[in-house]
Amino acid sequence: MKKYLCILLLALLFSLGTLAGGHLWVNGARDRMDIRETVITGDPAAAAGLAVTYRTRDQEGRLLWETTYTPGGAERAETDFRFSAEGEQRSYYGRDIVSLEQASGNFSAGGVSIPGQEDERNYQRNYYSDLLLLPAWDVASRTPVGEERTETIRLADYYDYYPLSFNIQSVDNPGLNAHLNSDEYVQLKEYFRVAVDEAALRTVTVIRDSESMSVEMTRADDDPSHESGYLSSEGVITEDGIFLVAESTDSSGVPDNRLQCPDGQGIHFIPLQDPDAPQDPTMPEGLDLSGLRLFYPTGEARTLRLSISPDKKELLLYAQEDGKLTLSVIDAVTGELLQCLDLLEDAGTQYIQLIETDALHLAITEEDRFSLVSKEGGRYGQVLSGQLGMIEEEERAVQLGRGRQMLAWDGRRMALAFAWQDAFYYGGSGTGDIYNNSVGVWDRNGLQFLGGYSFALSRDTGSSCYSGSPDPLSLTFTGE
Repeated sequence: MKKYLCILLLALLFSLGTLAGGHLWVNGARDRMDIRETVITGDPAAAAGLAVTYRTRDQEGRLLWETTYTPGGAERAETDFRFSAEGEQRSYYGRDIVSLEQASGNFSAGGVSIPGQEDERNYQRNYYSDLLLLPAWDVASRTPVGEERTETIRLADYYDYYPLSFNIQSVDNPGLNAHLNSDEYVQLKEYFRVAVDEAALRTVTVIRDSESMSVEMTRADDDPSHESGYLSSEGVITEDGIFLVAESTDSSGVPDNRLQCPDGQGIHFIPLQDPDAPQDPTMPEGLDLSGLRLFYPTGEARTLRLSISPDKKELLLYAQEDGKLTLSVIDAVTGELLQCLDLLEDAGTQYIQLIETDALHLAITEEDRFSLVSKEGGRYGQVLSGQLGMIEEEERAVQLGRGRQMLAWDGRRMALAFAWQDAFYYGGSGTGDIYNNSVGVWDRNGLQFLGGYSFALSRDTGSSCYSGSPDPLSLTFTGE
């Protein structure tokens, strides 16, 4: 009996020690969120009055911090800490995805089935809707098992129009997530058409076994056509439907008008099905493809980006017209043009990045130029423009296009903060200074300050620090 009492006592002491140690460890973690500031360029005084709030977590999601600091005063940061015994799941930055894509005639694929019957063939063609497989199957039919065969074929012998795929991923409505193809949904095939050039040639190499093949398709060396382009597209999702802009471009990104739609180019609209109505078996879940129509014509303008206001009432269309970057504000219900702003002259760009908050919209071109638009009193207006003015190393520090960005504007200064899912090594993977986020400040004279910020937990070789919220950043000018 004494033996068992001793064992029980030792177990109790061990548990108490573990709890005490855990308590000390958790409480000690409160002090591990100190910040190290690296001035990359400029003077932190240019960010006076700017408050940055960054939400982080450890790898297991048990330790959670909300840290507020000011550039130039990071050592005086204030941190709220909480502990989650079960651990919170790591969050990722989700966004709606709407895209129209052209099936590829330049690809390599292995283990592709060789269907024997026509219905199997149609099924496989739909399954591989992003690849032009008809020529490959044709070449395979002339290839003995275990051998390799190469032929040059004319695409127009197999296709009149490119098969297209329509991809939808909704953050708020998972039921809309779908991958649709034009061979399966005839409404897509009849509405969006990209004709195959009669002269387009492809080189097809097939290595065959009894039931499958490896295939490589490339543009033939003697191809006289100009078919090396692609479709660019994007869209937004509302409670009523999906808005989509798409255009075909050549290999250099210049529109080539290969994409043809019944009513011309512009913003197209696909309504959602009435959830109370019977489901149409010919339609994908949630969508009414029979209502696919042109919502807003764009004419000869080259569409670059499409977004929507936070209240979902206005579409924001960025386009290139007569060499200018323009912003058109369109009523999302009626299609009425509410405003049209000229943002940048000589905006020779193929793509722009958008960073948006409730009232601020920042467009950044491939040429490092930017335009900041603010909405005040129900009207949009440009408040700042210029060059970001970052050299190569500074661009690495902010990693435009990665992670999460947040904007602030105080009437004369633009602040831009960047955060990543993981800590980022400024000097290369695993080396150099490590940053969890960075902050830049611009005014009419250009970039005035750029700083990188790392947290103690990320500098600890045994731990990592991650963004802990779908909105890990808050950025506010509080006054100087």
